[in-house]
Amino acid sequence: MYRKYIFTLIIFTFTLCFLNGQERETIEIYREIIDESGNKAVVCLTNAITDGGKIITMKYNNKTGRWSTTNESDFTTNIPKDELLKIRYKGKWGFSYIDGNNIIEVKYDNAGFFNGGLAGVKLDDKWGFIDRSGKIVVPFIYDRVGNFAEKFRWMAPVKLNDKWGFIDKSGRAVIPIKYDGLDSLSKGFSNYISPNKVDTANKTNSKITDSKSTSTEYSDDIELFTKHGDNGKWGFVDGAGKEVIPAKYDYVWDFEDEIAKVKLSDKHGLIDKSGMEITPIKYDVIDDFYQGPNRVYSGVARVMFNGQYGFINKAGKEVVFIGYDYASHFLEDLAYIKIGTKYGYINKSGQVVIPIKYDEAGDFGLDGRASVKLNGQSFRIDKNGNRVEN
Repeated sequence: MYRKYIFTLIIFTFTLCFLNGQERETIEIYREIIDESGNKAVVCLTNAITDGGKIITMKYNNKTGRWSTTNESDFTTNIPKDELLKIRYKGKWGFSYIDGNNIIEVKYDNAGFFNGGLAGVKLDDKWGFIDRSGKIVVPFIYDRVGNFAEKFRWMAPVKLNDKWGFIDKSGRAVIPIKYDGLDSLSKGFSNYISPNKVDTANKTNSKITDSKSTSTEYSDDIELFTKHGDNGKWGFVDGAGKEVIPAKYDYVWDFEDEIAKVKLSDKHGLIDKSGMEITPIKYDVIDDFYQGPNRVYSGVARVMFNGQYGFINKAGKEVVFIGYDYASHFLEDLAYIKIGTKYGYINKSGQVVIPIKYDEAGDFGLDGRASVKLNGQSFRIDKNGNRVEN
């Protein structure tokens, strides 16, 4: 099961309006939540304190684009009293409970959210971590930091002197801070990038290099690995910081179901967790074993070799002849293939189950039908190749 984390930023803006002529001051309050439907939403509220001390809530209506006055706010009353909210005031950041008590001083240049009891904060151009009382737990020495997270086994990525590593909650560098990039942690493995490759970190999606990332299931019963690099190449390091697969590839993808795709000299292959090559690194393209928008496990992956298409299984065996001019992914257990100018359909054993005679062909849908074109006529067929009505 994939563990999907979608964080929604809800912005509250509290404006203190003093009717005695003082300047209006704005405090922004940020809350990080997971929407029940998985959708992002931005809501803005403004509270005004009158000269009599009465709080008036201003609520923004997304439909009308106007502010309206109300006496209470669902967004403030439903926030747990023990939840620390991130606040910004006059360009500085701090933390407070919704009732305003036990404020962590608003003095930081930037701040993240609390995860695992710690939050990354920036002061004098350096990052460190504080606990919920405001105590400094990890000193302000880092150029950048990410959040402590369960998927990282409660480690956090940090950057120092243009190098990346992972630290634990005591600040100990579990994965040495010596890599130009560390890609997102995934099931079984993640990767690291060469000290000679430019790091273009992007912390918005838990990926801290410019490489492609895939969402993969995290499991506690396997050892954690991280992609790393050396001399412009990629390899793998485990959760203890041991480099288990040398950095010798031009790029590596996350391990999934015990195997990972690798690239060397513009060719692709598969390796296992020991680094043994399951397939020769000879393919122009190797697609995923999980296909479709819902990433359904197919059991085979499409490959291209010398401009011809076929399929391999997880053991690296070529189970479908690599000799088609084109092959689609398998959907509803069938894929359409092309030889010359004609199309037909094969099953996962490579057997042609619908003759290669059509001028055009499409995927089979959930209704068990596919659109084809023959002799200028477009129509639909079933999985036996029989013409059916729409």
